[in-house]
Amino acid sequence: MHKLLFRFAIMALPFISTAQTGPVSPYASNGIGSMQMTSDPVQLALGNSSFTLLDSTYLNFNNPASYSRISSGYPLFSLGLNGSYTQMKDGVNSSNSFNSYIDHFALAFPFAKRFGLAFGLTPYAKRNYSISTFEVLNTGDTMNYTYDGVGDISRVFTGLSINVVDNHLLTWSVGANFGHLFGSTYNERTSVLSGSASGGVNKQVQRMVAFDYDLATSLTWKVKKDVLVDFTGMYKPTTLLTTHFGNEQYYRPNMDEPASASNVVLDSTYNKGFLQSAEEFGLGLVLTRDWQHTTKKNRDKMSRLRVLAAYKTIRYSDLARTFDKQTYFSYYSNDFSRLSFGIEFSPDKNFRERSVTNTFFDNLTYRVGAYQDQLPYTVKNEAFKQFGTTFGFGIPILSQRGFSSVNLGFEIGQRTNGQVGAVNETFYGFKFGVIISPSTADFWFRKIKLD
Repeated sequence: MHKLLFRFAIMALPFISTAQTGPVSPYASNGIGSMQMTSDPVQLALGNSSFTLLDSTYLNFNNPASYSRISSGYPLFSLGLNGSYTQMKDGVNSSNSFNSYIDHFALAFPFAKRFGLAFGLTPYAKRNYSISTFEVLNTGDTMNYTYDGVGDISRVFTGLSINVVDNHLLTWSVGANFGHLFGSTYNERTSVLSGSASGGVNKQVQRMVAFDYDLATSLTWKVKKDVLVDFTGMYKPTTLLTTHFGNEQYYRPNMDEPASASNVVLDSTYNKGFLQSAEEFGLGLVLTRDWQHTTKKNRDKMSRLRVLAAYKTIRYSDLARTFDKQTYFSYYSNDFSRLSFGIEFSPDKNFRERSVTNTFFDNLTYRVGAYQDQLPYTVKNEAFKQFGTTFGFGIPILSQRGFSSVNLGFEIGQRTNGQVGAVNETFYGFKFGVIISPSTADFWFRKIKLD
């Protein structure tokens, strides 16, 4: 089973940055696209809590301080798939869409007792929308406009963490992810007069090749034998990202022919500049309680309950482009913020030791959550808000007592500002993820000491 899952993960890796379909929201036309707050099914099910959760059998690539917390001797592979169904309405028109893509691929492992190392590939920004409208001219003719946006920017990262303090009462770890950003996003507008085969095209291009980094810290306090408190924090500073900005204008004699075969270029300019990224900051709190009890069938169980809360803000008002590092052209006037809550329950956290006597449902991990976002874009001077409820569960792969698992996360949410004429969205999302860990029977990853 583990070898089959590993082969699937390796085969899927080349398609992460080449075969994705991104968000379909028209507001992805702003900036360089929809900036991705990448998460996996576990984080989604816990209210999109992102960096907050720590666990020795879980790879949290949004919190680089967690890599040194992974169980000693057990590397973890993580692969995620994302999908959503969206309904968009503006009071007059409506449309529905479905999109899916491979969300992430990551590998992490502990080493030298106090350290952890990770590698991975995640989306950074995406653009995928298509909007059609028309205008009646003074001559009585109708001009048809189509606005399209495509492309994605990906992030390859490596992360390192260390347990600065590690004793029976406190564990304090710090870590950092270092990323390489690459990819392109496009905005294209076509103008076609009704009854005409020809038209005009304006295309804006942004190509990015840059580096960034983010920092995190986590403190675990053992209040009692069966009570833990985790404090987590993350910070991502604003960075000047090298970007090429292009603007193309051309005439297309026949709009039905492929663009490359019929374009007559009227103007094309490309300039090297910088994108000033948005500063990010987040705080999280997790309370964990374990208790042992005996069921009616006289079976011992060690149950676990986790309650978590997280707050994150992204200063999108900092997001701007510049060519001389002095004059900035901002994309947004507002910032992003998210408040998340989640609950995780394991009927028996020691299920691997009692997998024969436990029922299937005793071995699962159950998760529910909710979140509220303040979004950075506005329509009619009213900012958009996003609300979502989430749930999911984890299914362990019990063969040969490894830490592998399959995780599912679901969300139902709404994005709106309550204004007539604004595009309001209702969405239904899901995430599927696999965490692959070598079993106790696999020796390829273990050190062998020679006398």
